[in-house]
Amino acid sequence: MCQPVMATIGEMDDVVRAKLCHGSHSVLRYATDFIIPTVRRVREHAGDRVTIRMDAGFNAGDLCQALEAEEIDCLMRLKRNDVLKRMAAPHLEPGNSEEYQYFEMEYKAEAWDRPRRVAMVIPPHDTTLFPKY
Repeated sequence: MCQPVMATIGEMDDVVRAKLCHGSHSVLRYATDFIIPTVRRVREHAGDRVTIRMDAGFNAGDLCQALEAEEIDCLMRLKRNDVLKRMAAPHLEPGNSEEYQYFEMEYKAEAWDRPRRVAMVIPPHDTTLFPKY
């Protein structure tokens, strides 16, 4: 079994690097060795301001620490969990806004060494059964 990991330039959808990770292990196992050299090459050849976006499965503590050590800015989606749901609850009123709402808070995942800034985005008129925030 192989799992793909890809790095693209978001604005242009150009593939910068791709790798097939072999085995049934999580791609997170290969993330640090994939992301950091890729960002270094992009900084060297394309521009020094790089921000990466990662899916929810990449928010492990050791990866966060490695990115911070390299001064790599990142955005990552977090998987919903009971703590985040409780933190979001005061801000959720179905259909209460005509515009997107943004809230910032501090959150510490179990795998993280310290709290980090988390932003919650609530779309307008979210009247779905399962809120999309």
